[in-house]
Amino acid sequence: MNNHEPGGTGERSRRTSAWVVETTRETFEADVWERSEQVPIVVDFWAPWCAPCRALGPVLERLAGEYEGQFELVKVNMDEVPEAAAQFQVQSIPMVVGLRHREVVDFFVGALPESHLRAFLDRIVPSAAERLVLEARLLQETEPDGAIQRLRQAMELEPNQSAATIACGQLLVDLGRYEEAAEIVEQLEGRGFLEPEAQRVQAAVQRHQQGAEAGDVAACREALAAEPDNP
Repeated sequence: MNNHEPGGTGERSRRTSAWVVETTRETFEADVWERSEQVPIVVDFWAPWCAPCRALGPVLERLAGEYEGQFELVKVNMDEVPEAAAQFQVQSIPMVVGLRHREVVDFFVGALPESHLRAFLDRIVPSAAERLVLEARLLQETEPDGAIQRLRQAMELEPNQSAATIACGQLLVDLGRYEEAAEIVEQLEGRGFLEPEAQRVQAAVQRHQQGAEAGDVAACREALAAEPDNP
């Protein structure tokens, strides 16, 4: 059984499996809030004397293994870490909270059927398209072509979600690939509205197009001035 120590001294949390952590007073901040910046966190507030908790806990642990690292389960024994209750306004247990990037995404109270648990987890865990967008953000500085490829894959997986489309358009603008960016803008405009981020991509494409048109006019004028007798 591995120990997880977030830094400093004090009581260490216990990692009971690759994706399940039993937190402590000293490690709660690192196990939950800090760790949620890297991976979705599901916090299980429980106590040994709580029968519904004892029924729910093993199911959550099994699902954590089944999801294979798409989220980490942090178990909070309320008898040992009562201070955690105040942070999440825990009124009764079991209570389960899902976090991403230090923000609560969803929560529930009580023992739910497994089908409801899976639906809850699917709201916490990034979709395949969202994971591709995250990968693209990591690659856009060093491998922009790879980033664009992942964004286009995300667009195919979830064509009704605009995040990947807008990110692709912005990256194409940054790379000076305005013709491709214009195609992205057309897709976004086809929905009948534009988010502020999409409007910025649209404006960048329009500025480039206007500049290109102005350059063409200037080139024509220069050519006429150089050869005024040429019909």
